[in-house]
Amino acid sequence: MYHVSPVAYWCALSQYYHLISPLVPSPDVLLADSKVPFVQSLYKCHTLLLGPTPPRPENFFCDFKDTPAAAGYQRKLLLAINASRLKTLISLTDRLSSDRARFNSLSDKHSSSWLSTPPISPLFTLPDQSFAIASRLRLGLPPVEDLKHCICSASLISNPLHFLTCNLLRSSVISRHDRLFQCLARVARLTGTTVESEPRLAAGDEGSRADGKFYFTSLSNFVDLCVVHPAAASYLALAVKPLGAASKREKDKSLLYERVAQSQGALFHPVVYETFGALGSRGAIFISRLADEAIANGVPMIEDQPVKQFLSRTLSFTLQSMKYRELN
Repeated sequence: MYHVSPVAYWCALSQYYHLISPLVPSPDVLLADSKVPFVQSLYKCHTLLLGPTPPRPENFFCDFKDTPAAAGYQRKLLLAINASRLKTLISLTDRLSSDRARFNSLSDKHSSSWLSTPPISPLFTLPDQSFAIASRLRLGLPPVEDLKHCICSASLISNPLHFLTCNLLRSSVISRHDRLFQCLARVARLTGTTVESEPRLAAGDEGSRADGKFYFTSLSNFVDLCVVHPAAASYLALAVKPLGAASKREKDKSLLYERVAQSQGALFHPVVYETFGALGSRGAIFISRLADEAIANGVPMIEDQPVKQFLSRTLSFTLQSMKYRELN
């Protein structure tokens, strides 16, 4: 146990205890005062893992006496532990703070996609500088150690994430938006879906244009993509809940485009990312529908990955890579 994590030890023993069980001479050796090393280690693990494990450590010897733990048991334990730790971290922050907004955004599974994806493709790698900046922002730190002020003179000491909303970096924000949409459209075209960029929804100014129109077999789908920063002052009240900022932007986009799209016999999907990588629920639905359309077109995989997984990962890496570009 001293050379592995408590979770790894507990789960490894749960896999093999059914083979050890017939060798146990008496139930007495499985009690808390046991001198048997593996039993002592198990009780220590239980103390450290109290919460996701059974209420009584003795239950272990009954639960896994005849059969090993089911597949995914270690992942299940880690999810419970991480959820508990996240809840504790959130409870230690002020309700209307940028840290609370950051933690809530990071609780979304899409926010860590770029960290959990193996580097099996050049698309799924980040240069060292990009990775460092993305990691520092995830931790709530300034993008680089010796950068104290933004070019607009705002302090990065009191607000380490300021540059994500700085008006003087607006051109970088536009570039980020364009790269993300181009990525989405490119993957859609690889799966046989025709994409029209900046289709006109109605007569009028630019506000009447969506980012793209995706021609699915059944219905066309208008898409408008954007990225919001949940730790911005205007979103802090909404970001007290996970995806609060993204949900608000989805509603705003829907009010602007949805009715007009329906009048044209089409659907509308707002694809809204938060700067930390969280993806709004409507955007997740669209990615799932695009993946279903790809399967219907006979393209279930791209680079040996399911289309949904490939697209989600590609968008995640694109979003994170743009953080370095915003500083240059």
